[in-house]
Amino acid sequence: MLLSDYAKGVLTARVIRNTIDAARKLGKRVIVDPKSANFAIYRGATLLTPNRKEFAEATRSSADTQAGIAAAAQDVMQLADCEAVLVTQSERGMTLVPRNGEAVHVPAHPVKVRDVSGAGDTVAAVLAVTLAAGADWVSRSARRAPPASHQGNCGGKSCRTRLWLRKKRLSRQAETSTRIFWIGASRV
Repeated sequence: MLLSDYAKGVLTARVIRNTIDAARKLGKRVIVDPKSANFAIYRGATLLTPNRKEFAEATRSSADTQAGIAAAAQDVMQLADCEAVLVTQSERGMTLVPRNGEAVHVPAHPVKVRDVSGAGDTVAAVLAVTLAAGADWVSRSARRAPPASHQGNCGGKSCRTRLWLRKKRLSRQAETSTRIFWIGASRV
């Protein structure tokens, strides 16, 4: 279940509570992209994915270092009774703090973009697809791209081509997941 709270009045505290409770009863994970600074209303969600500004406001911290984010996230996980917190940080990347385990920082790779609208939704959708496919918080199958100097061959395709295909497939999965979510949400 993916809840993307835009603070427009649709996801009231009651709707959030009933949705999280129903999902947990069915053994389903709940990913929340929160807008409220009161993370307690998302209690019982599996994962919260606030951006750095939302996280800093909710935790009353500067959230300017990985260590600071990891420390504040421990308090959030206790308050919201969730398994993990993923703080998206624009050009700084993302920091994932699981309840059981060490914080993991995923650096950003700068690219020119016209509009960053929907970036948080994309992160949440990709996480939903990845977790639904059975991945854990820090999947051992996750691989970094080979250095630009790498000249090897990856199964008959160049490594760059293979990486591009993997990104394209993941993008399609995220798009499909988002489309399914919005179709489902429009019927509620």
